[in-house]
Amino acid sequence: MLNKTASKSFACLLGIGLIGCTIQLAPAPSDKILEESQSSLIDGLTLLDSMKFGAPNGSYDSRKDTYSALIGKLESVATLIEVRLSPADIESDAVKKIIESSSSNLPALELTEALEKADHKASLNALGEITYLQAIDKACSSMANAEEGIKPTSISWTNSKGEKVEVKPAPKNGMCPTAGHVAIAKKGFTVSMQAVTFYEQLLFDLKGEE
Repeated sequence: MLNKTASKSFACLLGIGLIGCTIQLAPAPSDKILEESQSSLIDGLTLLDSMKFGAPNGSYDSRKDTYSALIGKLESVATLIEVRLSPADIESDAVKKIIESSSSNLPALELTEALEKADHKASLNALGEITYLQAIDKACSSMANAEEGIKPTSISWTNSKGEKVEVKPAPKNGMCPTAGHVAIAKKGFTVSMQAVTFYEQLLFDLKGEE
């Protein structure tokens, strides 16, 4: 999720376009990041919508390739954002006016860094939501497909946030992941990826015509 600082930063970016500033406070737009973030959002929602009522216990294998492809795209988006070069020139009277007129107290350099960190964090949050759901899906199937007599009572693992997560087996012919698991993942994924695609599109809008 984007924090209050990032929200203020987006408002500052909009201000650049309003006053016609030619100095970019944000990184240069990237066709690759925009295309992959939009594509990842669509692919992720397609997967999550197909599971909105939950998934039949033990059916992970039918989705594992979809998970792998989506996670690969999300990792690519996060990497592209991480390695993108920072703007070289952020000192200008126009930039200072934007900072002064905004509700943010951050100087230009810190504001730029906050924008970049927010964008990268959002991409990692989206990746984390899908990875988290995949882990639940995989754990449920492992338990459902285990032989009687050696079936575990639960499976535990540590998620990307360092939190220990435990999944208990669903009833026979039950749904696991449940609709609740999917709904939580969808909310976090959607908000995060929409933030990434919004920011990337905003960079193009601010750039304007050459």
